[in-house]
Amino acid sequence: MVPVPARIELLVDVIGQGLPAHERTALRAAVEVQLRRCGEAWPELALPDAATAVVWKERATTAGALASIRGEDIHLASLCARGDLAALALLDARFLSTIGPAIARVRPGQDFIDEVRQIVREKLLVAPPGGRAKLVELAGHGDLGGLVRVVALRTALNLRRDDRSGPTVDDGLVDALVSTDHEQVPLALDRARVKRAVETALVRLDPRDRNLLRLQLLERLGIDEIGRIYDVHRATAARWLERLRERLYDETRRVLGEAGMSPTEQTSALRLVDSRLEISFERLLT
Repeated sequence: MVPVPARIELLVDVIGQGLPAHERTALRAAVEVQLRRCGEAWPELALPDAATAVVWKERATTAGALASIRGEDIHLASLCARGDLAALALLDARFLSTIGPAIARVRPGQDFIDEVRQIVREKLLVAPPGGRAKLVELAGHGDLGGLVRVVALRTALNLRRDDRSGPTVDDGLVDALVSTDHEQVPLALDRARVKRAVETALVRLDPRDRNLLRLQLLERLGIDEIGRIYDVHRATAARWLERLRERLYDETRRVLGEAGMSPTEQTSALRLVDSRLEISFERLLT
């Protein structure tokens, strides 16, 4: 293995090409910070090399910026893209093996989870002609585990959209929308009846709206993450969620009316559409 001081100078030469001597001193300190983080995060892997340093340089134009990026994620991604077996094993163990619960929220079943996981692995590691692996492009732009989960959820949602079976609503989503706080509404109100109404209202929403609710309420994703999944700006995702909230309440009220509830009973019942929905929207949109 190349001695650490020599490796530091190699990385400084790659990142700091053309910099004056006084700036290279600060850069050297930032490189040392990143080497230490890589060693702590991935003791099983070799030290970062010139290929990793090239990506570091793209993510950070100054020594201060270099010290703040998630250089350890870039290092892992860079090695994975080059087929390093130890790095690939870490990718599977730390990230791909943990996305099953998120995928199951979209559609349960081990076969579906395995299919999505395999597709995600290929998406992350197979580079387009003349380009880089998606994993390298993602690394350094946020928590790598969260970014991988976004790719997995997008893949799962696309596969579910292509499924020709009828719309379904999982119990977890209904439970997330219907409050269990008995102090909010009259005790005489039939909660099971309200839950059935909410389930019917959810089925009447379009698939994207149901998926948005799953991402918001069950996966607790923010608007930036939701925007990445659908390839839209965060402001667009925010507008979708605001309109979805109105549609959900309107559709639930309509279903309750069809079930014979009076307007007064409908108002009481809608209090069961959990206050967590309002809190969740406030959290997302601030």
